[in-house]
Amino acid sequence: MRTRKFVALLLVLVMSLTMGGMAAFAEEPEKDSSGSGVPVFETDTPNALEMTGFNDAESGDTDPNSVGPDDTNTGDIDLNGTALDETEPDGTESNPAEKPQPGITVTGVPTTPVKAGDTVSYTVKVDPEGADMAGWKLIINDGLKEAIDTRNGQEEPGEAEKIDISAKNEVTVSYQIPEKFYISEDSFSVYAEVEDEETTLEMSDFYEIPAQKTLTSSIVFDTTKKLITGREYPFTATWTNAVDYTIENFSVEIFNLTCSEGYTEGGAHAALKVTKIPDGASAEVSKGAISVNQLSIPAGGTVTISGTVSFPLKGSGELRFSEMINGALVGQIGTPAYEIVTAEASDENGNGTSTPQPGTVLKDNATGITVSGTETGVELKVETSISQEKKKDIEDKVKKLVGDARGIKIFDISLWMDNKEIQPGTPVTVTIPIPEGFSKNLVLYHQNTQGELDRVDINIKESTVSFEAKSFSPYILVDLGEKAANTAANTPQRAPRTADTSSIMLYLMLALAAGCVGVLTRRKVNN
Repeated sequence: MRTRKFVALLLVLVMSLTMGGMAAFAEEPEKDSSGSGVPVFETDTPNALEMTGFNDAESGDTDPNSVGPDDTNTGDIDLNGTALDETEPDGTESNPAEKPQPGITVTGVPTTPVKAGDTVSYTVKVDPEGADMAGWKLIINDGLKEAIDTRNGQEEPGEAEKIDISAKNEVTVSYQIPEKFYISEDSFSVYAEVEDEETTLEMSDFYEIPAQKTLTSSIVFDTTKKLITGREYPFTATWTNAVDYTIENFSVEIFNLTCSEGYTEGGAHAALKVTKIPDGASAEVSKGAISVNQLSIPAGGTVTISGTVSFPLKGSGELRFSEMINGALVGQIGTPAYEIVTAEASDENGNGTSTPQPGTVLKDNATGITVSGTETGVELKVETSISQEKKKDIEDKVKKLVGDARGIKIFDISLWMDNKEIQPGTPVTVTIPIPEGFSKNLVLYHQNTQGELDRVDINIKESTVSFEAKSFSPYILVDLGEKAANTAANTPQRAPRTADTSSIMLYLMLALAAGCVGVLTRRKVNN
């Protein structure tokens, strides 16, 4: 009996020591066979070892960060989720993961409106972050400078200048706005890009150069109700000279931009008439357009042009007024979009209803954004300038979602009716022109009422992004550039077993051993 008890106790002791070793083993992640100390975790993904580059059984590769014979173009990732370099059969890298990502800062951009004769000066600095800058080029995109260059005899703006920054990583841009230069916009965008011999590496934030428009303008044309075919509708456009010199050789071309079958270059056109032009001016009527010429506007003076427009077909349209000096286009203004219907499709006053009309299209002329399917009488507003605090908050949230983005553009879109902000009663279609310099590798986010970013399904065409919207607040268009998707964020991993689980198993095994001792003792008593 003593012998059997001793054997049973010895069995318990051996099992205790064994389970203690298993617990210690479970507390430490398994190390790879190379002795590098890299932990190997279990995963739900069947080919996890191949994906992470660990212990390639077929090639015998045990280096977690190496590319073995069978690893070519497998899309391996390292422990941090960073894509490893993919290698073509000839040994060249097809998708280098370790591209230098410089930082770009632009300082000194004017914060007060500039005018003709002023000098614009700012500095663009590139931080290479320790990378070799050989072959790097800096591209500065300045809308105001481009307008000046274009106006100086170039029919089309040339390709942006590429500045070699191999020797110096700081460039100062300085130019003077010509005297009596016609400024057609309230602001002009500025941003910079860095590229190597093959790809664009980084893009700066977008900046705005505020400007004093040469002429302020206003248009009176009722677009709050449907326009009925065959009727004449009045319009009035006024320009006020905001500079201290006379605008000479000014002319205006008026035309109707219509979106509908039947309104073609050789087909139907709106009928335009002028009823009032300044003394000394002349009007030239052509098919679908009117030119008012020989205008001059003294400092502080105004000119007014009035007329009527009627439409032969239904559709949607806008009245456009092209501004020209010496016959060259210098700017353009326009009315909000309106809907043209037949008399049968409207009440006797041409009033719209509260039901959204598929043909109703609103457009923001500054950004080119359109909203289709709104109620009649709704106005569209788009803000691209937001507070630095709000901008940083959004950019930080975007970075958490996609990492470093090549470009971010924020559009605060809103709908208004009777001076009150509204939300669409039914989903509407929003179309955003792809910003200059953006690639087509884009994602769109909508900031919800809790301040979080929700991804939006988008349709990308040649030069636009469109999507369906049920509510409005900031929309954020993100250019991912050429970088690979962050696969690590979508790869599920299971945490390693902990000592707690192993301790439970230890107690169960000890209980089982104690049960075995009890059976041996009872058998001895029974015998």
